[in-house]
Amino acid sequence: MVDEDVEVWKEETGAAGSADYFSPLRPGGYDQAPPIFDDWYALALSVWSLYAGERPFESHRNNRRTIDLMRVQDEEVREWIRGILKQGGALV
Repeated sequence: MVDEDVEVWKEETGAAGSADYFSPLRPGGYDQAPPIFDDWYALALSVWSLYAGERPFESHRNNRRTIDLMRVQDEEVREWIRGILKQGGALV
């Protein structure tokens, strides 16, 4: 994790981002600058969204479940997404 000045981060972004793309294991809640891993987690969900044609849903994040990985037909990409999401605390 890279140390960041949270006040600078808040001023730069003006928002906390989209909670649908935060990892379930995000340390410190949503009032702190996101760790670098949150970028990987969000990227994995974004790649899934490209394959699935929809966004992940909030209700899935609340119970630590994420998405239907079988919607990604490329096995290598599917397993990459699975690995990133598992590292972030998702049950996949």
